[in-house]
Amino acid sequence: MKKLITLIFAIIIAFPIIAGTKLISGDLSKLPGAKAIPVFVNWDNAVYGNSGALADFLSTSIRDDNWEKVSLDYLLTRTNAQTVEYGVRLTSPQDTTSYKYKMEILVQSISKDGTIQGIINIISIDPSETIASIEFKSDDADNNDKIAFRDQFKSLGKSLGKLMTSQFKNNKDIKTESSKKRRERPADDYNPLYN
Repeated sequence: MKKLITLIFAIIIAFPIIAGTKLISGDLSKLPGAKAIPVFVNWDNAVYGNSGALADFLSTSIRDDNWEKVSLDYLLTRTNAQTVEYGVRLTSPQDTTSYKYKMEILVQSISKDGTIQGIINIISIDPSETIASIEFKSDDADNNDKIAFRDQFKSLGKSLGKLMTSQFKNNKDIKTESSKKRRERPADDYNPLYN
């Protein structure tokens, strides 16, 4: 019995961060209504395995030339499906001068199976400051897809969308686009649709 308890405890201790996203600092309450938020992915410090780089991971299989853009598109689609009703839409990287916020995904590690892990910073443009940091780990992995991080970014997009909408729902001051469009019942007219 003691061995079983020790084994269970060892498994729990050895398990890295749980797959998904976790808000580690700041809050997301300023984002609703921001409309478009450009997303940038930074692979510069990503470590593959124990000491490799992104190029080492990419060389393990045949990759499409546009793997980075297409991978990001999966994240954008999954996240936007959940956040658009709050007036928040993530977009491809572009000039940030006309936006209030930008999102930077800093990939820190790529495991042998393709799982990615890192930090997402949401940064206000003026003044330039980080308003929230989110820790992430993809819960899907694939190390030989032509679109190198398709599954990882799909799972990250879904998890990020859930985190963002749960933060928005917890803030009573934030209204969805559909609730903003609802009309109040006119005071003078009776209309059965409003009763």
